Amino acid sequence: LFLAVSIVTALNTSITKDNHFSKFHSQNSFLIGKVVEPPIKKTKSLKTIVEIHEVYSDSSILSLGKLICYFQTDSQANTLEYGDKILLPSKYVEIPTASNPHEFDYKSYLAFHQVYYQQYVKINDWKLLTKGSDWSIKKWAYSIRDKMMLKLLELNITDDEYAVASALVLVYTSDIDQELIQAYSSAGAMHVL
Repeated sequence: LFLAVSIVTALNTSITKDNHFSKFHSQNSFLIGKVVEPPIKKTKSLKTIVEIHEVYSDSSILSLGKLICYFQTDSQANTLEYGDKILLPSKYVEIPTASNPHEFDYKSYLAFHQVYYQQYVKINDWKLLTKGSDWSIKKWAYSIRDKMMLKLLELNITDDEYAVASALVLVYTSDIDQELIQAYSSAGAMHVL
C-alpha cells in the first residue's frame, strides 16, 4: 500500500513531468497561462496563482505547472480575475526555503499544492490575452463569495469584524492581519479562524 501510494504520488507530481514549464526555461521565452485563483490585494501588488499551459520561445510548447505571480498594481492588474488567459515573460524564481529554524516552511506547503516557482510581474511585462468568459463552478462560487463580501460591507461591518466574518462565513482569510491572528492564537481560539 505504501509503495502504491508513493508511485501514484510520483506520477501525479507536476515537477517530475517532462512537460513542466521549468524544463523549457530560457531568457527569451514567454509563458501563457490561466489565472486559477482570484487575485488577492497586497500592499503593493496583487497575488494570484497562474496555471501555465504553454511556453513560447521559437515555437509553442504545451506545458503544465503552477506559478505564484505578484502583479505590480495598476488599473490593468486590478481587472484580473479567475479564468483570464495571460502572457508573461519567463522570469520566475524558485520559492525560497525557510530561513529560521522552526519557522513555517512556506516552500514545502506550496510544494504540497504543486507550486514550486514565483514571479514578480511589472506593469508593462504582461499582457491579457482573453478574459475568462467560460463558465465554471469555481468561477461562479468566487463571484458569489465576492457578492457576499460586498454585502458585509453594505451592512457597515468593517475592519477586524469584517475580517473575522469573511473568514468564518466565506472562508476568505486574506484580510486578517497579524495582530488579530496573534490575539486569537493567544486566546487559544485560532481553530475558529
